[in-house]
Amino acid sequence: MTTHLRYAIACAAGGLTLSVCAVVLALHRSWLALAFCYGAAILTWGARREARLHRRRLDEHDLARRRAEGENVPALDPCCLLARASNGKAHDHQCTLPGSAAHVLQADDAGLEREAYERLTAQLQVSELDDGESPFGWRTGGRA
Repeated sequence: MTTHLRYAIACAAGGLTLSVCAVVLALHRSWLALAFCYGAAILTWGARREARLHRRRLDEHDLARRRAEGENVPALDPCCLLARASNGKAHDHQCTLPGSAAHVLQADDAGLEREAYERLTAQLQVSELDDGESPFGWRTGGRA
């Protein structure tokens, strides 16, 4: 069970509950029933979306398993969710195209951030911080 399936079940249960409440309020001629119908529609949309994402995740796992077994299987259609949003011009890190796609976006920029951090910390000398002051002249810890 994926988290998408859990969310789909929760949204479906919430939508069903709000639908029952809307029917009860409609029988009592309350205008509040419209708000409950709106909430039920939103939760039903969320349940359908999460169910689609659950099926997509299962298809990705099946594709990876079949490729690991040595089968030559085509990529999913669409190959990744970013490709659908960008009309095929960009691909995310979970793209199912075999090999590397032409314009794959990195999952994160942790490497670049780490390099920038290393450059900044290399500028500071350890001896500057030994006297209990920061490079900006503030006292760091210790007794005043």
